Amino acid sequence: MIGTVVVLNMANFRPNASEVLEHPYFWSEKRRTDFILEFSDRLNQECRDPPSFVVQHVESAALEICGLDWTRVIDDAFMKDSRVNRSYDGTKVNDLIRLIRNKVLFRPSRALMGAEKS
Repeated sequence: MIGTVVVLNMANFRPNASEVLEHPYFWSEKRRTDFILEFSDRLNQECRDPPSFVVQHVESAALEICGLDWTRVIDDAFMKDSRVNRSYDGTKVNDLIRLIRNKVLFRPSRALMGAEKS
């Protein structure tokens, strides 16, 4: 999307540099992480049965976002560790976002990991 918009011949329709830098591609790691955490929290507030419009809209892009099963392209040991406390459906965007959220919020600190190796 960025490439198409930035190279438009009509300058009136091209974004300026400040607008381009607002695209998620250019966000800092913290900003991307915060966005995923907030988005996950927002999705968790949505009705599941029946699914709300927001949930339906997000999941309607699942094949494009996740492929046939996102769990098959993630390291087996990582997925095994992730499934200790919950299961994940590799066809659902919400589950992929939840996995990312859980790994961010519940990962052990590097100091703690170093202490365990000693």
